[in-house]
Amino acid sequence: TVHFSNAQLQQRKQELLHGIVESFVRQTLLMKEARRLNIFPTEEEEQAELQKLADSLPNGMTIKEAMKSSGMNQSEILATIRTRLMIDKLLIMRLKNKAMVSDAELNAYCEQNKEQLHLPERVRASHILITNSPDNSADAEKRAKIDDIRKQLLAGADFAELAKQYSDCPSSANGGDLGTFGKGQMVEQFERAAFSQEIGEIGPVIKTQFGYHIIKVLEKNAAGIMPRDKVAEQLIREKTQKAILDYITQLKSASNVKYGSI
Repeated sequence: TVHFSNAQLQQRKQELLHGIVESFVRQTLLMKEARRLNIFPTEEEEQAELQKLADSLPNGMTIKEAMKSSGMNQSEILATIRTRLMIDKLLIMRLKNKAMVSDAELNAYCEQNKEQLHLPERVRASHILITNSPDNSADAEKRAKIDDIRKQLLAGADFAELAKQYSDCPSSANGGDLGTFGKGQMVEQFERAAFSQEIGEIGPVIKTQFGYHIIKVLEKNAAGIMPRDKVAEQLIREKTQKAILDYITQLKSASNVKYGSI
């Protein structure tokens, strides 16, 4: 158990409050500027984003069910979508060409960041997790369930669909996809299985402190230097983030934003 002093708790509270206030200020300034420039999304753009939201929901969940779960109605969801679209359109317009990367810049960046651009051995894997009950009282039942799922997979069932249907891990929303990870990021039993399996293989059931897993390796990447196109994407992200912060600083200055005590 970790215990914090009153001073540490107060400092953490101030940091959280500052983050909330700063996020609100940024959004308010960007929305104000978007309205000033008459930047608004079309109904087609809003509906397209609403459809993307529907497509991202766990298998079988409807927008109405998601709204009920989140406590938001459709008007509130559309307002959130509209705000994001307005800010995105504003930033695209204002920051156009400010995040381009020349060959000279890319070469210099690669030279200056050699160590950071070295990538260890990595795998990308999906899994299906059936968690243990806290007292292991249903251990046999859980094991039987994961064994049955594996039989379905070996018979040709779709891994992503069964992950969405059965997995107790939040990654189930993405078909069990855990993304790419290196050694030392997962518990030992899981890591050993993931790095030893062949791509596409339905691995044996393994048990960790979290429960029972079935792993499917999607990609394997040997240790090496980050590909040049990926380095370019990283540099563009960094330049874009800096350009956005600089733009918000300009808006703050023009609006004479002042912070009171929190």
